[in-house]
Amino acid sequence: MQNNSDFMPNNSDFINMVLTGQIREVKAMLEAGANANGITPDGTSPALAAVSTNNVDMLRLLLTYEARVNIPDRMGRTAISFAEQKGSPAITQILGLKPKV
Repeated sequence: MQNNSDFMPNNSDFINMVLTGQIREVKAMLEAGANANGITPDGTSPALAAVSTNNVDMLRLLLTYEARVNIPDRMGRTAISFAEQKGSPAITQILGLKPKV
């Protein structure tokens, strides 16, 4: 279960920036103190959002700010499990996973 401090109303806006690849804006928000592990009401984390869009640069940025890759959403998916199923070779490599054959 997620810590309530990880959920804040503006996390959905932050996640949308991650999903749409707004890397400069995401970086600025992280530098200003945004939570790299903040979740949306459905439990989507920034790392899961980056992996779901195969955005390598975004994932690297989030990991720099200590984004966790094991936060489950309401369906139990994590950035790791999503990458194992659908991630690009670059994403799986960043996460230290074996490429899907």
